[in-house]
Amino acid sequence: MTSLLTKTIGLGAITGLRSMLGPALLCFYLNKQPQSFKRKALKLSSLQTVTTVMAVGELVGDKLPFAPDRISPTALAGRALMGALVGAVLFKEGGQSAYRGGIIGGVAAVLAAGAGYYLRKKIGQSTEVNDPYLGAAEDMVAIGSGVAMITY
Repeated sequence: MTSLLTKTIGLGAITGLRSMLGPALLCFYLNKQPQSFKRKALKLSSLQTVTTVMAVGELVGDKLPFAPDRISPTALAGRALMGALVGAVLFKEGGQSAYRGGIIGGVAAVLAAGAGYYLRKKIGQSTEVNDPYLGAAEDMVAIGSGVAMITY
């Protein structure tokens, strides 16, 4: 069983790699949890659909040549915000301080965004693999680790 802190750091980091993947995975995770009200489950299902469509769009858009760098100020701020949201929700659902979870998730997203960006650039320079292929490999790492994070 993954601890709340580990899950928050993990989903925050995944959000740093793909800004909408973390929220989409969070919805899948919460949808697996026992629901107290049927209306809550319905709202979560709708949110799960929206975030999943947005995550898939981002996975495609990331490969386009005009996609902005994830470390540009606007993109990084968005990733930090989404990571903070994921962390806050996880901590609140776990009976902990949403503020603390938000800080942890936001920091994890920013650190992962920077690490992922520079690692992808370095691998591209040293291997001469085209960037879209590296992006696809990064997608698989983010999706695989995210599914593992919400499953265990």
